[in-house]
Amino acid sequence: WGSNNAQPVLQDIDLHVKKGEMVAIMGEVGVGKSTLLQAILGELKPLGDARLEIPKKMAYHDQVPMVCEATLKDNVLFWSPCIDERYNKSLHAACLLPDLETLPGGDGVKIGSRGIALSGGQRARVSLARVAYAQNTDVVLLDDPFASVDAPTGSHIMEHLLLGPLMRGRTRLVVCQPDLHRVKAFDRVVIMGQGGRIVLQGTPDETVHTPEYEALLASYSMQPDNNSSSPPHTSSGARKSYSSEDVRKTVSTGDNGHLLRDEEHEGRADWSTVRFFCQLGKWRNLLGIIVFWVLVNLCNLMSDMMLASWTNSLVGKTEHPGSYFIQRYIFWFGVSATFYALGWWCGMSFSLTVSSTIHDQMLQRLMRAPIDRFWDRTPVGRIMNRLSVDVREIDFGMYLKLSGTLSQVLSFFVPMGYIHAMMPFYFSLCCIPFYYLAFTIVKCYWNTVVPLRYLTQVSRSEVNTHIAEAEHGR
Repeated sequence: WGSNNAQPVLQDIDLHVKKGEMVAIMGEVGVGKSTLLQAILGELKPLGDARLEIPKKMAYHDQVPMVCEATLKDNVLFWSPCIDERYNKSLHAACLLPDLETLPGGDGVKIGSRGIALSGGQRARVSLARVAYAQNTDVVLLDDPFASVDAPTGSHIMEHLLLGPLMRGRTRLVVCQPDLHRVKAFDRVVIMGQGGRIVLQGTPDETVHTPEYEALLASYSMQPDNNSSSPPHTSSGARKSYSSEDVRKTVSTGDNGHLLRDEEHEGRADWSTVRFFCQLGKWRNLLGIIVFWVLVNLCNLMSDMMLASWTNSLVGKTEHPGSYFIQRYIFWFGVSATFYALGWWCGMSFSLTVSSTIHDQMLQRLMRAPIDRFWDRTPVGRIMNRLSVDVREIDFGMYLKLSGTLSQVLSFFVPMGYIHAMMPFYFSLCCIPFYYLAFTIVKCYWNTVVPLRYLTQVSRSEVNTHIAEAEHGR
């Protein structure tokens, strides 16, 4: 980025595609076929006198299909309005109907941020169904749609998707291999060579007899066949015919889908969780926090009493001079500051011990977590949230919240205990209804703030997941 001496990736490109035309783009590995589609998408910046005229809205299928954290149906519709007839035709054109019969929940099956409930071929066909369903897109870009499917499925996609009614009238640019049977179905063939140049373009009849096409066909014939990643049932499904009624029965299974993972827990932490964190942070540190905060509040109470005595001495006669009260006020203030510093040291030791232990345990368990039961089922945003925000809360927030809680509790109970000790007993009995009302209000606050905190954490995980999906989808 920002380099003025960057060499152009594509050179001598002169490509004009008519409306409704289906063009095959071929070439050896690394000559710039996918880069040409990226340029058409507007991802590459033209240099010099290069000129690019493209429509504002296009449909695109990538070699690495983007599958979001949602149901299969949402991934096909991509949150656009659902037109049942068009949706059913898209599933049939992408040869997804046999898969919906076996997937739990049909098109309502939950799939992860990387399409973890689906195989590679199924993810590719979900992306193809999305492209077929896309509305108001006159240009369709397909980057090697036959790479992840077997031969019968590829024939089905060629016949019902590329040449089907959903694509009729739309301009199609397809990166594919030099298969002679498929090439004849295209309106025009473009062959790219080294240096990102177009070496040949013309009709299929003109192209298949050229030395460039024969050399390209010979280079591909020496490579192993990788189009066998689709599950075995796909082949038979490609040859099976489905009526519109069969399509409706297949997609409406009545199941709520299959949960890929346990949802994040919502609820207040129980005492076992509190005991777990106390054991990690060492009980002596927690005891030091409590003791020193009690002493801080007692010293603050003595400072307030000494200040009150000094104020009373100014009104009435006293045998002590003003310096007597100042010295004792400064003494209790200094002792309080000392106890506060000791409590802060104990609190930071408690927080850092918990944080380092939790972080080390998380890394150890993440490194040893099974691929199929954890990494393939857990959204990236949730892992990012645990290792970043949650650890930061322990680092910076645990001691502050713990000390704030102790401060509020002791600031309330110590003076109130002193007041009830000095006042008559019937005064304490009269205060019971007020204490009950205060406890009820606090309980209502707890029942409100816990779900709000849960929603905050979940939404943060969702945002991280969306960012990871956007980066993955480019």
